[in-house]
Amino acid sequence: MKTAETKNRLYLSIPEDVCLMDDEFMTLAFRQRPELVQKIIRTVLKKPDLEIESVSVQYNLRRADRSRGVILDVLASGKDGRKYNIEIQKRKKDASPTRAEYHFIALGVEFSEKGRRFDDLPHIYIIFITEDDYFKFGEPLYSIDKTLNGRAVLTETKEHMIYVNGSWQGDDDIGHLVHDLKCGDHREMYFPEFAQAFRAFKDTEGGEKPMGIIREAVIELVEERLQEERKIAEEERKIAEEERKIAEEEAEKRAEKRAEKRIQEERKLAEERMQESFLRSIRNIMDKFKCTAEQAMDVLNIPVSERQNYYRRL
Repeated sequence: MKTAETKNRLYLSIPEDVCLMDDEFMTLAFRQRPELVQKIIRTVLKKPDLEIESVSVQYNLRRADRSRGVILDVLASGKDGRKYNIEIQKRKKDASPTRAEYHFIALGVEFSEKGRRFDDLPHIYIIFITEDDYFKFGEPLYSIDKTLNGRAVLTETKEHMIYVNGSWQGDDDIGHLVHDLKCGDHREMYFPEFAQAFRAFKDTEGGEKPMGIIREAVIELVEERLQEERKIAEEERKIAEEERKIAEEEAEKRAEKRAEKRIQEERKLAEERMQESFLRSIRNIMDKFKCTAEQAMDVLNIPVSERQNYYRRL
């Protein structure tokens, strides 16, 4: 970070009751404890035997073509090839279905290989865990499905969008999951996986860790993220510079073509003016000396190859 003052502000901004709904701490915990990601997916999909093969945190989906990219909170791959994107959304404006749809599209592009059939696209699950009840219907989960003229849900699509109501307090698995994500005390958690992981972060053998240790770990993560952002910004700057050079070269080529076109047009105008001058001279000689056009052109030394043009215009 640039200054000690900036670091100190960030240090103090991390709350004492930090929990997994806090972006930086969530990143830190999920990176070191991928089993938490598996537990979330199993709970939301109600598939207790589902197995996750790999977990990536803060997965960068920035596009090489400079279309809008996206950084995913969590991207997990199942052993069956299915992909799972988990997003912790504390602000309503960041949790729109349009954004969830964009995540699906970006992941579809990411995992589509050239030459493969569209049917080979893996099933992609977009799971938004929101701070409150985004749709305000009082349900623990919302599944956004595609329907055929409002009659039946299309089952052949590979897109699955699920919203978890972050205000749900039911005495069920979703209520327990939401509680544990918002809880800052492992002793009050329902799921053993969350309690054990959280205790590893917040406790030492002699008792509770000083909050400063957790804050330092989070700040280190933020600095790592900033460094990555700087790297991305530098890469984009290089791309922009290269595009600028290409644009300048193309502009020069267009300018050269325009200049060549102007030269050709001026040559044509000069040729036309010269021919008009010769036509006037031919007519003057024919009138003054009562001679033929051919004789007048002989006097003016007009090449034989060019005379047909003047004959047509006399």
